[in-house]
This record gives sequence, structure tokens and C-alpha cells, in this order.
Amino acid sequence: MKIPEIKFNYLDSSFRVGEDTPWDQHETGGGGGVIETPDNATVFKASDLRPFTTYSFRVTAVNAMGRSRHSKDSYYMLTLREVPSGKPIITAAHNTSSTSIQLTWRPPAQDTIHGEFLGYRVAYKPRTPDADRPGADGVMESLIKDPAVTRHTIQKLDIFTQYLVSLQVKTILV
Repeated sequence: MKIPEIKFNYLDSSFRVGEDTPWDQHETGGGGGVIETPDNATVFKASDLRPFTTYSFRVTAVNAMGRSRHSKDSYYMLTLREVPSGKPIITAAHNTSSTSIQLTWRPPAQDTIHGEFLGYRVAYKPRTPDADRPGADGVMESLIKDPAVTRHTIQKLDIFTQYLVSLQVKTILV
């Protein structure tokens, strides 16, 4: 007796975000989802994944007879880092003396960091007529190595001088 060959029509590739997320949550809930492949190819490229995020995958074959059991879960995979898309928002900047300025800010949303959040970079330079010219010298910086910090005082500034100040997220990439 010859057993008829049953071909699968397509594959469902399930994914989840994080290591402890249930498989039945969908992308809108932040937990994962199902990608239905267009055919029965055994290779599929997952796209539009979030940077610096842990994923796990499993596959289910589907044909006229129904659905197979899920495959064994894949090993956890971490997508690559990217440059942060979020930035801190300066909420206040004021003089604390004739030679110092205090900045206060709100950190960027965690899901916009795209890597290890190492802290902040405060860059500043005197405002001069050619300060916006590319290659203008005189940029000083302070590195803040604690992402929980939301306030910093720049000291030892020149009196009666305006300054251009920028605040950036510090990660391995920037």
C-alpha cells in the first residue's frame, strides 16, 4: 500500500519579542505575531524587526489536512544595534552663577535608544559670528555616564558670553 504524499501549502512562522512573552500575543500587544509565508519555501526572511530586541521563532506547516504541531522554539536572537532615534528633551536651562549654566531634561523613550544606554554627552561652545561654520573650533564636552541623571551644571564658563549647547544620548554607536 502506497501512502499518498501530502505536501504542505504554506508555513506559519510565529515569533515572540523577549524571552518570557507568551506565543499567543500579537505585535500590537508587544509580544509577537504570526507571519504567513506565501508558499511552501523553507527559508523566510523576517523583516521590520525592532533594533536591539530579542526574538524567538517557531514554525507550523499548514495543508489541506490542517496544521502541524509547532516546531521546537529557536534559540533567542538579538537584532543589531542602531543609532538612537529618540533624543532627550531639555526642559530648563538657567544660569546658576555668572560662569555656570544648569540644564534639566527628560530622557528619550526607552524604545528609541536601540542599544545600551550609557548616558549623555553635553557639548557646548561660545556663540560667535562663525560658530555655525563647519569646522569651527572650541567645542567642549562633558560625558555623563549615568542614564538616570536628568540634570547637569556646566561650569567654568566665560562671563558675558553666550553658548551653544547640545545634549545627546550616549550609546556604543554614538
